[in-house]
Amino acid sequence: MYHNMLSSNDISSNELSSNDISSNELKIQGNFFFKNEEYNKANDQYFKALNKTNSDKELSILYSNISATYCKLEEYNKALENATIATKKNSEWYKSWYRLSFVLYKLNKLDQAKTSINKTLELCENDIPNDIEFIKDLKKVIETDNEIAKLAAIKVLEENDSSQIDNWLRIQGMSSQNITWNEIGEQTSKSSGN
Repeated sequence: MYHNMLSSNDISSNELSSNDISSNELKIQGNFFFKNEEYNKANDQYFKALNKTNSDKELSILYSNISATYCKLEEYNKALENATIATKKNSEWYKSWYRLSFVLYKLNKLDQAKTSINKTLELCENDIPNDIEFIKDLKKVIETDNEIAKLAAIKVLEENDSSQIDNWLRIQGMSSQNITWNEIGEQTSKSSGN
C-alpha cells in the first residue's frame, strides 16, 4: 500500500514495472496522483489498471476515475466518454451516474444531466452514501435557472467541499436553512450589482 506521506517522486511510473503491480495498486497510485493534482499521471495509472482487470465493477470505478481526471483537466468530451463506459460497466453504481451527471451539466446537456442525476438519487435510496449532499447539490445546480447561482454552486461542487456552501451563503448574508436556489440567485444578483 502507498501512504499519503509519499511524494510523487516516490511513485514514479518509470521506476515501477506495471507487470508487477495489481489493478488495485495502480488505482491507489492513480488516486495519490489525483489528490496531488497530477491528473495526467493519475490517468496513466488508471489506464494501466484497466489492462489488469476483467471485473466490470473494477472497470466501472477506473473509468469513473478517468472521467474525474478529465473533468479536472476540463476535457469534458473525454470525461463524457469515460463516464458513459463507467455506467455501462456497472449500471447500479451511483457514483458513475453522478460523474455522468456532472459531465453532462458541464457540456450544457441539461435534460440528459437531469435524467442522470435522478438515476443517481434513485440508486442511493436504499444505500445512502456519505457524499449524498454533493449529489443533492448537483441536482439543485442542474435544476436552477439562475446563472449566477449556478456558477457559485458549481465552484463549490468542483472543490468537493459542501461546507463551503454555508460559508458562501454566510458571506452573502443568508442562511442555508429554508433558502431556495432562486433566493440565492436573487441575493447574488443584488450583491454583484446586476
